[in-house]
Amino acid sequence: MRRCTLYDRLMVIAAGLCLCWLFAACGEDRGGDLPDDDPNSCVVTITLRTSRSARPPQTKAGEMMTKADSWEEEEDQYERDITDWLVVAYDDENAELAGYTSSNGTWTPDIADSDSRTEVEMKLPLGKYSFYAFANLQSLEDGTSLYQKITGAHSLAELSEVKILGSGTSIDTRNEEKKGKFGDEKASRKLIPMSSYAQEYTMKPAPAENKFEIPLIRMIGKVQVKITNNLDKPITIKQLDIMNLRKGSLPIWLLPWGNNKYLETAGNDGTERLAPDLPTGEVVAEEHLFDEKIIPSEANKEVPAKIKDGAEGHNIKTYTRYIPEGNAGAREILLGVDIKDRPRTEHITSFGFVRRNDLLIIPVLITNITTKLEVAEQRLPIGVYPTALVYGEKTGVQILTPVEHTLQAAGDLSIRFEISNIDGVTGDFSIKGYEVNEGGNVATEKYSSVSWKNASANKPLITAINVDGTSFETDAELDIPETALTPGTGQGGLKKAGSFTVCTQELGGEADATVILTLVIKYGDNMEQEMQIPYTIQIRNYEKQQQP
Repeated sequence: MRRCTLYDRLMVIAAGLCLCWLFAACGEDRGGDLPDDDPNSCVVTITLRTSRSARPPQTKAGEMMTKADSWEEEEDQYERDITDWLVVAYDDENAELAGYTSSNGTWTPDIADSDSRTEVEMKLPLGKYSFYAFANLQSLEDGTSLYQKITGAHSLAELSEVKILGSGTSIDTRNEEKKGKFGDEKASRKLIPMSSYAQEYTMKPAPAENKFEIPLIRMIGKVQVKITNNLDKPITIKQLDIMNLRKGSLPIWLLPWGNNKYLETAGNDGTERLAPDLPTGEVVAEEHLFDEKIIPSEANKEVPAKIKDGAEGHNIKTYTRYIPEGNAGAREILLGVDIKDRPRTEHITSFGFVRRNDLLIIPVLITNITTKLEVAEQRLPIGVYPTALVYGEKTGVQILTPVEHTLQAAGDLSIRFEISNIDGVTGDFSIKGYEVNEGGNVATEKYSSVSWKNASANKPLITAINVDGTSFETDAELDIPETALTPGTGQGGLKKAGSFTVCTQELGGEADATVILTLVIKYGDNMEQEMQIPYTIQIRNYEKQQQP
């Protein structure tokens, strides 16, 4: 199942010395009702700050899910803004609320200052505690009542379920049918609610220092549809539909889910990503699904044409929506694409859900070609067929979904690729390979290439790649020589196909690896225009199981 992961952590850092001095509060607090001179207590300084971090890969298609190109300072500041924050401490011995501290004001971090922070203090007896942090609870349905219940010593187990919306589907303010709560319309939007895992900490007596972290995790997800126009004329986006999402009025957990603080670390080790287990269960009923419609404004409908030697990103438009947290339900997420003067098409995205705090980027390339990728084992058992995927069939709209292949046996894999015309399109094109007789690669030139990476260095599934009879045992990017390319099936003399071999080995445990094939396509008058299209091939030696 498709996996995604954490990005841009908000940090709450509690740091202090066990000192016996007067408690000074900011906002509302209850710190244990201790006398100022109690020798068995300490004052803990709670420091709230944000830290901007690079967004790591978010899904199983790791190499395709990198830092968002459309990041904007205003959007980032909105997503890290905190108001009405609340930190609570539970006595681990009695499982009772020992104290809390909060602020009813609004604090916006200085986006230009990575050390931006505000401080409050909490006085507690020496002992072991579980700390939780919350932010912007008022943005939840009945959030004010929830805040009062938490500070009123209710058990968090009693308050496990919450709702983003009281009714309805979309949670984004930009939805045209029924506006939600979050997005770029400042007059109507609310700040994003956040919560944390329990952070266990034992207070140490003076002069020891008490210091620990509480990462805050957003309770909603985010999707960006990134459209790259590789045509020589602009296109007009009429509508995009992100299909089969979980409705925003369905309950979610107040606290992050998963064992061992899963969402704080998931995605850093290349392991399979865990699917959410939400209050409504593992399966999403048909009536609980909805489609998020993106109807661009007049100013954002047009995606410019690709210009030779144009500035980076000149032919890219990104459309963003905040969406409810979902789980691995009955259907895969689909993307509907409606472009002026082209038929509307629906595409598999290869993603099954979006978790809280995730950023899912769906890369879409508009081309005039169809690409076929095929992965074939040279020791393929009888009755088992190669894995194949076709991109851009009939329309040239390519959703860069990874090809997934499960090995039947260790050995060599043949990776074959071919491009062809789509119906009704004139003009020709070919794959650009490296000419060996050029006497060395030109630094400014880009050629079709292949690279690979094992998920774990301790379990290297891929041992080498063979390109045009030469074996390479390093995972550096390799240019594909012109001699490795061939004419396509029934397409004349232009180079429109090719292949290479991936060498895999037998291992005692589960292992994964990723191959990135980047095709550079030459087209236009005198073949002067170029487009680059990256394709991801994921290889594993085990059958993937759905995780609840």
